[in-house]
Amino acid sequence: MRYGVRMRACVRSLIFLALAALLMAAAPAERTAAKAPKRQVVAPALGARLVVPDGVLTRSTTAPISLPHSGVSAEDLYLTQGGDLLVTVNMWPDPLRLGAAGAMTRALAWLLDRDSRLEVRTAGRRAVPAFLLVQPRSPQSYGRRIALLGSGGVVARITCENTSDVRAVAAFELAMSTFDGPP
Repeated sequence: MRYGVRMRACVRSLIFLALAALLMAAAPAERTAAKAPKRQVVAPALGARLVVPDGVLTRSTTAPISLPHSGVSAEDLYLTQGGDLLVTVNMWPDPLRLGAAGAMTRALAWLLDRDSRLEVRTAGRRAVPAFLLVQPRSPQSYGRRIALLGSGGVVARITCENTSDVRAVAAFELAMSTFDGPP
């Protein structure tokens, strides 16, 4: 019991220290746009937007969730190419506007384990603080990158499903840098 309390306190402290370091850092340099063709995708239920490479198919699903005062469903976008799942984007409303830090401390701290690496950087069109969790390959799963960010009243978890696949990494980086919540 005490181990769980200590672990949550450590995770909370790590998150707040990382956010403080990010906020004190200099503004990120302008991102250069890749020359590859791309297109914008809008999540129908939540109105969030992101850009994906041409040739990547998207499929959207929604599911009701029980968040107080939300009245909106959670939404998932699946980015695929050639039958391979490249990126998954899970989105849910953030009525209290807690952003990535709130989502990480309240619901997603279980993503951290001893082999994962946590980074803090800016992401999305609004250059909001984001957590980037890098999970190495294991004998049972591909390596993954998971970005957690909040923008425009929506929290998004963007997951690169296979860090060995250059298409997945490119789609992940593009989705993470262009994600924007509803206007």
